[in-house]
Amino acid sequence: MTNAPALPRETPATAGPLHGRVAVITGASAGIGAATARGFAAGAAVALLGRRAERIEQLADELRQDSSAEVLPSRST
Repeated sequence: MTNAPALPRETPATAGPLHGRVAVITGASAGIGAATARGFAAGAAVALLGRRAERIEQLADELRQDSSAEVLPSRST
């Protein structure tokens, strides 16, 4: 038996077809836009766009806690 180094553990954000991709989600402050952002954050970095800055920031905080994906919040005008 050898003492081989442990391989890094794959997480949803580091594995799969979305790894290394950026999903730009418009209307991310509520409804289907927010749900879509949650889905994509499981494997891709997400850029969140929406009119309600406070909700965008809340969603960004949620996604940062729940996934290891990069989250880029932005308020659209």
